[in-house]
Amino acid sequence: MKLPIAVLKRFLLDDVSFSPEELADKLTNQGLTVERISYPKELFEERLFSAVLTEIQKANGIAYCTVKCGSEIYQIKVEEWGVPPLGSKVMINLSDGNRPSPVPWKDGKNDTLFPFLIVIDSEIPEGEPLFEILIGNDPILDLEITSNRGDCLSVAGLAREIGAGFGLEPILPEVTLSEEDWEEEFTIENQDEELCPFYSGKLVRDVEIKPSPWWLIKELCLFGLRPINNVVDITNLVMMETGQPLHAFDAAQIRGKKVIIRRAFSGEKIWTLDGVERTLNPSHLVIADATSAIAIAGVIGGLDSEVTYHTSSIFLEAAIFAPHSVRKTSRQLGLRTEASSRFERKVDPGMVLFASQRALHLMQRLAGGRINRQWLLAGSLPREKRVITCKKRGIEEILGFETSQQEVVSILERLGFEISFERQDSFQVTVPSWRHDITQEVDLAEEIGRITGYHKIPATIPSFPFDPGNPYPHKKYEEKIRSFLVNRGLKEIISLSLINQQTAEAIGFRERLVTINNPITKEHSVLRPALLCSAIEVIKNNVTVGNSDWGLFEIGKTFSRLDKGADQPFSETNAIFVALCGNSRPLLWSKEGEQDFFALKGLIEEVLEISGVGNEDFELVPRFYPFLEEPFSCALKVKGRNLGWVGKLSGELVKKFDFWGKVFVCELSLQELFELVPSENEFKLREIPAFPAAYRDISLVTDIDISWQQIQRIIRTKVVSEAIPVEKIEIFDLFQGKPLPPGKKGISVRIVFRSSQKTLDETEVEEWISGIKSELKQVKGVHLREEFVTFDH
Repeated sequence: MKLPIAVLKRFLLDDVSFSPEELADKLTNQGLTVERISYPKELFEERLFSAVLTEIQKANGIAYCTVKCGSEIYQIKVEEWGVPPLGSKVMINLSDGNRPSPVPWKDGKNDTLFPFLIVIDSEIPEGEPLFEILIGNDPILDLEITSNRGDCLSVAGLAREIGAGFGLEPILPEVTLSEEDWEEEFTIENQDEELCPFYSGKLVRDVEIKPSPWWLIKELCLFGLRPINNVVDITNLVMMETGQPLHAFDAAQIRGKKVIIRRAFSGEKIWTLDGVERTLNPSHLVIADATSAIAIAGVIGGLDSEVTYHTSSIFLEAAIFAPHSVRKTSRQLGLRTEASSRFERKVDPGMVLFASQRALHLMQRLAGGRINRQWLLAGSLPREKRVITCKKRGIEEILGFETSQQEVVSILERLGFEISFERQDSFQVTVPSWRHDITQEVDLAEEIGRITGYHKIPATIPSFPFDPGNPYPHKKYEEKIRSFLVNRGLKEIISLSLINQQTAEAIGFRERLVTINNPITKEHSVLRPALLCSAIEVIKNNVTVGNSDWGLFEIGKTFSRLDKGADQPFSETNAIFVALCGNSRPLLWSKEGEQDFFALKGLIEEVLEISGVGNEDFELVPRFYPFLEEPFSCALKVKGRNLGWVGKLSGELVKKFDFWGKVFVCELSLQELFELVPSENEFKLREIPAFPAAYRDISLVTDIDISWQQIQRIIRTKVVSEAIPVEKIEIFDLFQGKPLPPGKKGISVRIVFRSSQKTLDETEVEEWISGIKSELKQVKGVHLREEFVTFDH
């Protein structure tokens, strides 16, 4: 929001004697950040001179004007409607040498045809430099207004803030109207009071559309707006003064003399004032006549009902539109306007009719016209009255310093709050209509702190009881997993949840994608269905810059669309992604340091163990995934439940994303994993075994299609059923080929026996291992290596 000091002076009863730096410092301390201070020299050309219009020639709607400036004669071309009478004093811009222009602001000389000549005071001598006389050097403050302070998107609101800070009295501009009574056939029909709770209109006849006077043009330019014509300029100025957007329609172009507030039809089109044809849908609210849409409510007007120099009657709109509706429409259309930015933050219902009357007052002064006394209304103005009971002591406890009740009341009243006293120690505060953000005592305390100045609040150590609370058990598990992976040397990454749809489809996720209706860019149009979809760019970036030895992980959300008819249309899952690439140790140290599938598998087993899942509950089942390479493509199951996948990125995918190398990856649902973990389960330290272990190896020859998981399950079942004290079951060798026949493979298993009560006896260990071997021999396709005979032909 730009705040020209020249305009601010009209809104303060007292003289503004402080410097722009003092004002900027005060506003910043009050929570309204001043980003920069600029001056009119940055906006206007300095070589502006007074000239006399001496001759006019018109052809095809264009006026060729001869102006005299001292001893020089210049030709200037403008639109026919924008030419004042002969002999008028006009402003010319000589910044471009002998090519004068009527455009006073910088870069305006590039305009091929400016609509009008700017008329100045006739008493200014011909040839007189105009910058100091008509523009001056009053500064302009550029403020950053937060989303909760829509009231400060106006000079009136900022004058109120400045008045409260400096002890000055804010005032509103004058409004005096001469209205007439006549019967009018215009009607208003509001079909959606939820999106438009209040709509008002006023009719004005016999207006004269012409260029605005210089003072109005100057103020608009200081706000960063460009003049159009007197009526449109008035609506824009009043919007900047009051914060209430207005729109003027050419009443003659409203077909059927009927204004309808409704939702757009599917596929309905409208040419907007920026010269763009826009396609609408039923989520967009429009202002329509009896035939079609003539404006997009709260955002922009339509070209068909634009006020032009042919216009003689005006329909002036002042309304309240639902902030969420305007925000959604503005984003979907990619169109943000001064009006939409104010409606999005909520407008002051107490200012709607005043703004309309202020605009009518200026129109009668600058465009003539007869104003109908009758208001055309639909809906009602919101009249929510918020009263907050407040205690001085409560405010002091929040702020941490003592203050007087007189000071508290004075600050609140200067900000527009009404105060009434219940008892000596408490009072009631009625919140003004423009402060939508004030709902409780702590908000009032913040107002006191803002105006007093946060820098004046003494630094103290607060004293209050503190309960750190207890984190959710699942969060504790997540932190343990994170710490474990970091301690193992993996780097944590954080990637965006929004990805390119082409990325998801290239990896193999084509169904159930959750797309964003109005993405900021095409590269961020889909919520990731898997962490791999966003992590793959991180993997690629590291490999392509030569960083090829690493391990990384990410814990984050994944998203998918559910079947129609589900209670929730989308699912959101917390997941963990791990990737290993290159070597775990420098090549000069060891030739066996290359990361592989089993290194990743071991890492997963340790992660699951931290979560309370034992090796006996975990298995990898071969399964095809389009982004993984066989035979390293597996589903990860825990207690029979599919939790994710493990494998090696396929060569085709690596090539498609334009990088190289072997990358081993896994992704599993932490959400589903934690559902399998008992809530009372805690990670506990285990006592160091006091008794030695006994090791036994079993070598097997099995059919090629018998998996290690099947072997492990058979052994585990035997161990559990007979309560055999087994500490670990692991595979330590796997081979195929001679001397084994085709279709066979060798598996070597190590079983670790250990008792927590005693040293195991050799006899009982041999008895247990014999029982396990007997159990394995009963499985079809499984043979003990020492009993398997091959015949060499």
